[in-house]
Amino acid sequence: GLLASADAAGLQLALHAIGDAAVDQVATTLTSASRPPGARKVRIEHAQVVAESTLAKLAKLEVLCATQPLHELDDVKFAASRLGKSRAAWGYRAATLAAVCPVSVGSDAPISRSDPWAMWTHLVARTDGRDTEKMTAGAAWDALMMDPLRGRPHTIAAGAPADLVLWSARPE
Repeated sequence: GLLASADAAGLQLALHAIGDAAVDQVATTLTSASRPPGARKVRIEHAQVVAESTLAKLAKLEVLCATQPLHELDDVKFAASRLGKSRAAWGYRAATLAAVCPVSVGSDAPISRSDPWAMWTHLVARTDGRDTEKMTAGAAWDALMMDPLRGRPHTIAAGAPADLVLWSARPE
């Protein structure tokens, strides 16, 4: 199918999976897929609501979970009423996801604002009261610097390609 074709061409498959059922379906499908050694990590876009049972599946797979931390600030007004309290608790857990697979964070602009400082601050400070989801400064930096194709953070080095953002204050 599509995954085998992408693997044969050396391409990365990026799957748009919003919601716990969609992310679980991707994880279940990939669990049974036969992939060649060195195949690119499958990128799961919008892995924002992930069930506990799915985390274990993701830990065994070559995937990268892409999240948009500022969506949480936009969605907080309606997430519990649309998902229910128990499923809403599975949402926006970049720190939990980072423990089982590489996490890449972005803005999904123009849906939410493209503001790396706001994303980093939200991941580190978690002003929403979800202290268990606070990321260390370094882990949040790695998520912002994640190379979504290779599943590891970009490095800043002489001669390396880079898009840089300069801040006037030092992130704490």
